[in-house]
Amino acid sequence: MKEAQYGAGAFAWATGMGVQMLLRDKDFEKYLKKYSFHLIVGTDTTTTTTPAAIAALRKAQSELKGLQVQIFVTREDDPLFHLKMAWFRNIDGGSLVIGSGNLTRGGLRRHWEAYAHCQLDKSEVSRTADLWKQWVARNADRLFEADAPEVARKVEQNLRDIGSRRKSVVVTEGVVQPHSTQVLLAQLSKSGDRWKQANFHKEHYEEFFGARVGTQRRMLFRWLPKGGELAEVESRPSVEVGSRNWRFELSAS
Repeated sequence: MKEAQYGAGAFAWATGMGVQMLLRDKDFEKYLKKYSFHLIVGTDTTTTTTPAAIAALRKAQSELKGLQVQIFVTREDDPLFHLKMAWFRNIDGGSLVIGSGNLTRGGLRRHWEAYAHCQLDKSEVSRTADLWKQWVARNADRLFEADAPEVARKVEQNLRDIGSRRKSVVVTEGVVQPHSTQVLLAQLSKSGDRWKQANFHKEHYEEFFGARVGTQRRMLFRWLPKGGELAEVESRPSVEVGSRNWRFELSAS
């Protein structure tokens, strides 16, 4: 994506957490300062696209210069909107990412999903762009701005449907095993502005976080303030420095 000059994608459904993980990623935000990305999100009944997801999309679009968001609202007799894909164009061609994961925390990081990352030459990316434009034009009457009344009605219905489904689920005690969750406590230096740098020994860097010296891996962090309510997700790359520190740079400070 770092070399991309245009991008677009469609996801069947989204959650506020998924929107935060993708669109508020620092690399994606940097990309959107110069280039554009056209994002389409579906709202089919039984999906997890709720008012919280739409609010996150609206907020992202208002704050990220290059982001264009549209919401796909199906008609009653339409088939299921089930796309999960994104494509990017650069000076030499581009790439296509297609798979099973939605724009949710589970789809992006937690579930077992399958993805293909396909490199495209100039003719292939031009063909992809043409097909995208044609599809968007054919479905213009199903595409709405995130603040449209049609979108609000659809996602409110999704919220009610999710609530009714959860009430019907039988919860079995003992499914979650708290003792199986590892916790790492680390005290960070408060030296000026540097305490946002969380430094670790190589053992913790590789074995706890799963990072690898010599490569870069992104991790998800959430700050837990004194009030007890988790802050928004931070997607942070692992960082290696010459002093043989292995760190993640956090914004919780």
